[in-house]
Amino acid sequence: SRGTTVTFSTLVRPVMASVAPGPVTYRLFQLVGRSWVLKRSWTVIPDATGMARLSVTFGSPGSWTVRAMAVPTPANANSAWSPGQRYDVP
Repeated sequence: SRGTTVTFSTLVRPVMASVAPGPVTYRLFQLVGRSWVLKRSWTVIPDATGMARLSVTFGSPGSWTVRAMAVPTPANANSAWSPGQRYDVP
């Protein structure tokens, strides 16, 4: 329902223990007609354990999806976008 807050968590595992985890990009899309439209993007720095967290409050009706990807760095392995997590808000 409207006003619901969901917290997304992404664990980043560097290629070596001596390398700090890199940032995570989260993207929020809304379904407009038949297309997913990017509405907002965030870059989140993980904590010391490598966990990045983002809380999103769904305040508007519609269909929404959130995806995440660890940002590639010279010292970290490349990452791919996560599958979308869909939320339908009446």
